[in-house]
Amino acid sequence: MLASVDEILDRAIKTRLIATLSGQGEATPWQARLLSTDKDSGGLWIHPIDETAKHSLDGVIARGAPVEVAVADNHERLSARSSIVRRNRHFWLTQELMYNAVLLRGPIEFQPAERRAHPRFRVPDGTSTFAQITSADAIFALRVRPWDVSNGGISFLCPRDPSILKLKADSKLNFVLSYRGRTVAGTGNVRFTRLLTERVVKIGVKIHSDSIDAVSGENLHYLIDDVARIERARH
Repeated sequence: MLASVDEILDRAIKTRLIATLSGQGEATPWQARLLSTDKDSGGLWIHPIDETAKHSLDGVIARGAPVEVAVADNHERLSARSSIVRRNRHFWLTQELMYNAVLLRGPIEFQPAERRAHPRFRVPDGTSTFAQITSADAIFALRVRPWDVSNGGISFLCPRDPSILKLKADSKLNFVLSYRGRTVAGTGNVRFTRLLTERVVKIGVKIHSDSIDAVSGENLHYLIDDVARIERARH
């Protein structure tokens, strides 16, 4: 069930919940405090409490990169995707409290989310995308459809093939993905398999970063940036 931002903010401010802010293309997330909604835009003001100690958000702001903000509410992880509109280094929450804050673009809608190290983005249909995977026991590569992608992993929609049904957690496989004529090739470990229908299985793969060469790495970043741009435009 979706939780409204007002409900989350009310509990977050009253109980001093700490959120996690992850930027697309950033390896290390920030800890942040949720401050208030913006009455004009429906966005959300947050204070990245450890920004100075770790690294700056200025690059994320300049790129307009997507971000994900997540909180633990009633033992459930909730997240919302957005982007940073601007920074206000003198944001007055009350007459006594001032923060170095950033504004997330609204409307903000929190929903249950899986724990992920990197923001993940849907690969839309009609983008000249081709993908195939080869498991250790398979003789031939299997044609699959990429579902979503991040810097750390990819999930695929696969036919209910015997080689897919044999996969277990940590099974190793090779993958090749072509997006708009750019190829990403590497290996990874299966993180989950999920039967969606009688004919379709969804699998999540954690990418081995050392298995991707420089060209594939560059093409992976191009893919993520492009699908993130499409997602921003759609919302």
